[in-house]
Amino acid sequence: MLDPVPGHAILPVTYAALLYGGYYLVAGQPGLREVKLLLVYAGHIMLMSAAVRMLDVRIIQSTAWGLLALACLGLSMWKNDRMLAQSSLLVFGATAGKVLLYDLSGSPPLARIISLVVLGLTFYVGGMLYQKLVATRGAA
Repeated sequence: MLDPVPGHAILPVTYAALLYGGYYLVAGQPGLREVKLLLVYAGHIMLMSAAVRMLDVRIIQSTAWGLLALACLGLSMWKNDRMLAQSSLLVFGATAGKVLLYDLSGSPPLARIISLVVLGLTFYVGGMLYQKLVATRGAA
């Protein structure tokens, strides 16, 4: 019953932006690891929820989730933020679970092939980025 609420379509994205903003506000504060974890994971879940609400096609939703995971990894490399990189593993896992358990059920063979290829490419690129982050972090 959110139709009477102005801007109800973009509320999940706004909530996610607020959660990510809170994460970066407390990122420099020592001793707030649990708060940072809560904010970043809640932001991921809210943005994934926004993709489900705003996009109608299941495979497009999963693609958006995969892009979110890759964006988190890219941003974590740029900011040298290990917690953000590790939190992207939740998004990768949720994407894999959604594709394998939900998207592929009842899909035609061609859609299954495309889904698995996109999922594989996302995991491959994500794995390369994560290894690069760990290697950079280990060298420093």
